[in-house]
Amino acid sequence: MVSKLQRQQNSPGSGIRPRAVRWTSTQIVEVQRQILSSAGHDPALVPDMVPFRFLGQREVRELLGLSTASIYRGIAAGKIPRPITIDGITTRKTPASR
Repeated sequence: MVSKLQRQQNSPGSGIRPRAVRWTSTQIVEVQRQILSSAGHDPALVPDMVPFRFLGQREVRELLGLSTASIYRGIAAGKIPRPITIDGITTRKTPASR
């Protein structure tokens, strides 16, 4: 739930720009291969030719089969790459734009 203060901070005149946190598809393919090889499977099961695009947290959770908390624990442990922050772009509408 978004607090009143957060809505005010994200308003157009607040100076705070919305941002999107994304992983690249190539990063996630490498993580999938690492997970397969650590489980004793052939990492070649993950296709080589993956179109480059940015993946959101929901897609990363589905592809890796991990929860949000597990993804961020993997980032802290250095097993999953940090996401890229894209300033000025958001996938959700801010309260001011509704």
